Amino acid sequence: MKNSSSAVTNQILQVQSISVEALGTEFEVFYAEAGPPSGAVVIGIHGAPCTHNAFRGMVAPLVAAGYRVIIPNLPGNGVTDVDKKHIYNYTTPHKAAVVKGLIQALQIERVDMIFAHSMGGHVAARIASDPSSDGAVQSLCLICAHGASPPRLLRPMIIHRILTNCLYWLLHIPIVGQIIAKLLSPVFAATGFKGRNPRAEAISYYEGAHMDFPQFGRDCAALCQQKVPVLMLASSNDRVIQHSITEQTMSTLGMRLDDIKWYYKGQSQDQASCKGSTVSQAVMFDDGTHFILKKYPELLAKEIILFLQAITESVII
Repeated sequence: MKNSSSAVTNQILQVQSISVEALGTEFEVFYAEAGPPSGAVVIGIHGAPCTHNAFRGMVAPLVAAGYRVIIPNLPGNGVTDVDKKHIYNYTTPHKAAVVKGLIQALQIERVDMIFAHSMGGHVAARIASDPSSDGAVQSLCLICAHGASPPRLLRPMIIHRILTNCLYWLLHIPIVGQIIAKLLSPVFAATGFKGRNPRAEAISYYEGAHMDFPQFGRDCAALCQQKVPVLMLASSNDRVIQHSITEQTMSTLGMRLDDIKWYYKGQSQDQASCKGSTVSQAVMFDDGTHFILKKYPELLAKEIILFLQAITESVII
């Protein structure tokens, strides 16, 4: 089944590029696209040091359901380059600006959902909660997303920021930067964070240490106040994002912990698409770690489709 799904994805997923204006400069953004041009738009935002390939297993089911899937490659991860002026600084606001620039360049007026993994969750929340978006983003899906508090891997934050500032400077030194990136690559591989190249992996450490966790909390609070539907997909054995952080995000978004839909070993214990009466919904897996989108891509796509259908039905009612 996985080989068949992969073959279908290879046939329908097209990678192309477009010139995007953002942050007062220009980017040649590479993005993957699949599905009917007239379909409802869903946009995927990857974490670091990943690319659009992080969502490959989810594409075919979404396209089969009639959605137009667009997955941009954020600058600096080995596909889309940073701008020639080097204004881009790998922070959440800059990532959000590039994604919004892509949406504008593609002349997309409505996004039915942004689904995002890991660090990408902060970017998705920033875009959807931004008043200037004027409600263009209809819903979110956060997949093993970072929360409003740094995970244990990034504590204490001040130490990691000092270390990554030094690393960032060293990576820009010819030859020296290449050597350091290659030396760090096995460390990232051991944690499951495999990037397109060693430099992207090293830069991802800098990205993580410079995330604005409190701002994400404020963005989630704004999403709750605006009643933007949010689907959370997470794993209880995530070794990167502690379960307490995930529960904190759920609470901020107005979700009831008693209404969580559970999967045990890939089997759902509740066939309902949405439990409870909240605008948002959480789905937990007892395994899959931080990379459930690799272990259960079809199930994640299924939950996204069910959630989008539930939103549509509630609007009609």
